[in-house]
Amino acid sequence: MRTVVSYCLILLLGCSFPEPLPSDQTYWPYDLPSDHSMDEAALLVLNDSINHVKPDGSRKYEQINSLIILKDENIVFENYFFDNNGNFPRRGLTDLGRSTLLVSGLALGVMFEQRLLDSLQTPVYLLLPEYENFFDDFPQKKEITLEHLLIHTSGLSWNEALLWFYSESNDIILMENEADWLQYVVSKPLEAPPGLRYGYNSGSGLIISEIVESVTGSTLEQYAAEHIFGPLGITDWTWESDPQGTTNGATGLSLSLFDLTKIGSVYLNEGKWQGRFIIDPNFALDASENQNVFSTYFNFGYFWWKFADEYQPNQILPTNDAFYFPNENGDHIYIIPHQNMIITIGAENLFYGFWNPSLWLYFDILRTVQ
Repeated sequence: MRTVVSYCLILLLGCSFPEPLPSDQTYWPYDLPSDHSMDEAALLVLNDSINHVKPDGSRKYEQINSLIILKDENIVFENYFFDNNGNFPRRGLTDLGRSTLLVSGLALGVMFEQRLLDSLQTPVYLLLPEYENFFDDFPQKKEITLEHLLIHTSGLSWNEALLWFYSESNDIILMENEADWLQYVVSKPLEAPPGLRYGYNSGSGLIISEIVESVTGSTLEQYAAEHIFGPLGITDWTWESDPQGTTNGATGLSLSLFDLTKIGSVYLNEGKWQGRFIIDPNFALDASENQNVFSTYFNFGYFWWKFADEYQPNQILPTNDAFYFPNENGDHIYIIPHQNMIITIGAENLFYGFWNPSLWLYFDILRTVQ
């Protein structure tokens, strides 16, 4: 049985950190949930439910190991649970998987802020001189733009969305068996005109990674270290590269959940971190808006997911402005602008797909907002 650790659960202990704040978290003050229109009693019940084992051995929220709630720039809830390996995950690195795309997209936003890019309608092949010949097999490939990458409408043949992430047929796994991952992505045939239809493609992160390197002369990791991680005070990460040395902008980054929350904060604050613009504000705003209307359940911004108006979810929120990213292992981040709120959930739910305990937990957290 997992053990719950109340690292800082203010509503339970009536505690607050004295000044100075903990050395590993000096950016946000801690405060009571009730001071920010959240039901403390309901959060207590929710906290107990995370670790409660039912008679049949199951839990309501299977394999949740972390929960951070940031509201009005205050941490109002923070709690951690030992994971299945007995590790305490507060400052441990978590494999972001597909959530790596959020940082790859953020890098594009930085490039717009620095005026290194001027339009999302720029054809991708113009920014990939070393791979330009791979766009010649299908003439319409040269119509793929930066925006198509961000909203998963490149038209490239890609088998990922309907498969388990680690399936041997998943193009992400097949890509990682190649010597040049980017070449694998851009050499895929075109199965639809760019912009015509949705096709989830994490390989877009490899294309963005190479674009960053081509335009700036720095790898994506180097560029992010200087212009994203540095300003945000992120000092601990790992980021894999392919055999060619291209940073894996698709699935290769590991960060702590606290640092993932910082990434979300940049988008919540329309491109700013502590009053300074990190990315272009128009890019930040557009990233969180519907750019690709896909289904009655969810749509897409720039790599971010959006709940469809018909779902939104189950009409719990009065305003449908939330955007989120569900990592394949259950680590989720949700941003609700009209509540000035970020919810970051750590989990190990590899086998649930879209409907999973992290999503259910998010719904129940929303019900604690008064």
